[in-house]
Amino acid sequence: MTILNSIRAGLWLGTLACIGGVAQAADAPLVTPLVDSDVTYRMTAPNGSVMHQRMRWSARRWRQRLDIDGAATYMVSDYKTHVMVVFDRTHQTATVSGSPSASFLAPGTPADGVWRKTGSALQVAGQNCTVWESEDTDRQAADVCYTDDGLLLQATRGGVVMLTAQAVSRDAISDEIFAVPSGFRLVRQAPQ
Repeated sequence: MTILNSIRAGLWLGTLACIGGVAQAADAPLVTPLVDSDVTYRMTAPNGSVMHQRMRWSARRWRQRLDIDGAATYMVSDYKTHVMVVFDRTHQTATVSGSPSASFLAPGTPADGVWRKTGSALQVAGQNCTVWESEDTDRQAADVCYTDDGLLLQATRGGVVMLTAQAVSRDAISDEIFAVPSGFRLVRQAPQ
């Protein structure tokens, strides 16, 4: 998987967090975790291929790490400093750029847009979540299932399950997983 494809797959989760319009919803899910979390997802791409992604979140630092199973790259986003770093294990590089955080919602902030709680509750990966209906950024119907503390456990687009959590942990996340590994060379991406 190329760096660009890894980023695209990783950012897909961010797209789910941004579904809806721009108005503040009075009754909407929390889409940014309130707690440290480590979630492994099974993702189905539009072409039907399946991949697994691990998302780790530091609630204190507002940092996220996305690892795609089998990829040579992983991505770390720091939403406080607006920096994204793509780590390439093959070339031992850490490419630094701006973070796609314009749509980021601070922990505890309900999602923007138009949401409707379906009344359905699911249990995914041993966790309870509430199903919410909205539209994604392509204006397609989307159902997402969030825990009360902001963990995304399942996402459905057009009636097809695109993402489902397989394992969930709320254990403390070490700052070390976000650090530049020893021997990696920093590469600064030119602003566009």
